[in-house]
Amino acid sequence: MPLYVELINRSLSEIDQLLKKLGLDPEVYKNFRPVNNLIFSSKLIERIVKKRIDEQMEVNKLFTSAFFGYKGDHSTRQ
Repeated sequence: MPLYVELINRSLSEIDQLLKKLGLDPEVYKNFRPVNNLIFSSKLIERIVKKRIDEQMEVNKLFTSAFFGYKGDHSTRQ
């Protein structure tokens, strides 16, 4: 099984619990909020997909000279 598949499966199955506020009683279940690693996984997948798409677009010369959106070092800001 590829590493990224295992990462995603673990992120979906493992849920950590954090206290909502410091000082709350850790013995009371309602004082916790569930947290999973899905946000991290989705950002990681997003970056991998973007990199692969950019590489394919570069290799196949699909970028035009006027294309600046989402392209590194081509910001319209000064």
